[in-house]
Amino acid sequence: MFRWDVERILVLTHRDSIGKYPENGLLAFVEAVKAGADEVELDVWLTKGRKKN
Repeated sequence: MFRWDVERILVLTHRDSIGKYPENGLLAFVEAVKAGADEVELDVWLTKGRKKN
């Protein structure tokens, strides 16, 4: 449900700074927050063998 009584609009980002920094990378998240993002959302993947890439 949409609310009109909010104090301010939140800025949410997904993968952050695409094209400028690698997606889902720490630098992209830091730069998104510096640019004014209130929250960042990221994708987390686990390989079939649960191995680190």
